[in-house]
Amino acid sequence: MTGSGQAVGQLRVPDRTNEITCFAALLKPYDLTGVTVTADALHTQRGHARFLVEEKKAHCLLIVKANQPVLHARLRSLPWSQVTARRYERGTGHGRRETRVTRALTVTDLGLDFPHAAQAARITRHRTDLKNGRLTRQAVYAITDLTHQQASPQRIGEILRSQWTIENRLHLVRDTTFREDASKVRTGRGPGEHGRPAEPGDQHASSSRSPRHRGRPSPRLIRAVHPAAGPPGHPLTSTST
Repeated sequence: MTGSGQAVGQLRVPDRTNEITCFAALLKPYDLTGVTVTADALHTQRGHARFLVEEKKAHCLLIVKANQPVLHARLRSLPWSQVTARRYERGTGHGRRETRVTRALTVTDLGLDFPHAAQAARITRHRTDLKNGRLTRQAVYAITDLTHQQASPQRIGEILRSQWTIENRLHLVRDTTFREDASKVRTGRGPGEHGRPAEPGDQHASSSRSPRHRGRPSPRLIRAVHPAAGPPGHPLTSTST
């Protein structure tokens, strides 16, 4: 996705597999030199990190959740209360007041079983619902090949928040404006074309004329990868935070 919010590519995920198998194929055509790529936690895979850093000469900042249980447990056990490199941010929106605390810790000598790991980060979100006053707390962990000289806690927080550009400018539009999730189109290229605005020269048939079948799940599209930050002027660099 570009800084202006335009999707530059998507792939249909083959049956009986998942988005992980399409990660490299989706990004392979693009020059990602110097770009920091973020992705959903599903893509926090060792092979993906090697592909980005070694082959594409890019950087990665990846969320770590329970799908990587050992790595997640290691990150949770780090001495976060002793970390002095931190950044506080406060904001109000979407009916809540939020305080975000981003802590970053160098992990190059800690033996984490993840390629090119240079820093780990913990983002703690304290939220107050402005309607009922309910308080919630959530901690999110991430890992990156960016060193502390390349990415401060403030910068890490900015890059991670830019991942929401996908939700705000792509998924939300397709799911609400174009009602993609409610579509009954299930055949061929129909699901992929349904949510795509028409462009000059398009020759594809209207999705309303596509055959409809209710019994089959919709083919999945991999759209969860975000080139979030890179050199100024790079065509895939997002300027949103």
